[in-house]
Order: sequence, then structure tokens, then C-alpha cells
Amino acid sequence: LKAPQSIDLSAVGDRTYGAAPFAVSATATSGLPVSISTSGPCSSAGETITVTSSGSCTATASQAGNQQWLAAAAVSTTFQIAPAPLTVTATNKSGTVGSPLPALTASATGLVNGDTLASLGGAACTTDAPIVGGSLTTAGIYIISCTGPTTTKYDVAHAGAALTVADREASAAVPVV
Repeated sequence: LKAPQSIDLSAVGDRTYGAAPFAVSATATSGLPVSISTSGPCSSAGETITVTSSGSCTATASQAGNQQWLAAAAVSTTFQIAPAPLTVTATNKSGTVGSPLPALTASATGLVNGDTLASLGGAACTTDAPIVGGSLTTAGIYIISCTGPTTTKYDVAHAGAALTVADREASAAVPVV
């Protein structure tokens, strides 16, 4: 006759994307080893859980039993994974009336887990400066703004920058009379 057993699985607190892998504690009253499986934006190796994105993760502990012990009822714990904060900041640029629009670029702060702005789909930047035929037409200070990336891993904030366009310098000196 096989004896019943149960599993004790520690509760897991909420995490943020980019959190370090962490261990969960699971024990069976039989003393037999417990297996951990996960579903959602996380993975498991042994009793270590790794966060892979944001959302809801469930860790389930199971123990199949043996010749002396019945299989234990699986026990689960669910926790939330919040998106990591990410700021995409447009880069200040300058140019001169008549010159081509400079490449509008952005940088990102807050990237984790080896992510790059490019691996997340990049950021698209635009300006409100008047442009004709790809060239700057009017002196002034204009706004550069960016959008993207679109991802569930991050809570993305954007910071703008300035495009400063100077008047073209006179190409010839005016004679003094």
C-alpha cells in the first residue's frame, strides 16, 4: 500500500523584467525530489526561475511518487512580472539652412538582459523642422521626437531633443566703400 504525500511550495513575490534568476523552495512530505515547471513569461531549470518578459507567471511543483509513495497533488504559485522602465531619448542635432537633414537618432537607458534598442525594433524619430527635398529650409530651433519600441518587456517613456538650424553664412564678403 502506497502512502500519500503533499508538496509545500513557497510563495513568490512579484518581479520586474530584468530581475535576476531566483530559487523557489519546494519540498515533498515524502522527501522525494520535487519538479518545478513554469508557464507564462518565465522559465525554470531545477528550482531556479528566470523571468523572460512581463506578464503573469505560474510555477507548478509536482512529485510523481514511487513504489512507496502516491503521486502528490501539484501545487502552483502565480506572480506578476512588471515591465522594466525604459527611456528613449532623442539626440540633439544641428544643421544649416540648405544642408541635408541630419540623421535623427535616439539612445535608450534602462535596457536589461542584453536587449538593445535595435533588438526591440528600434525607435523612429521625426522633426517639425521645415524640409524641402531633404534639406533644411528655415533657421530656428525645432523639436525632435521619437516613438518606439513597442514591446511588453518595457514601460517606455520618451524624451525629445532639439534640432538647431542656423542661417547660411554669406558666401562672399561685402565690399567696403
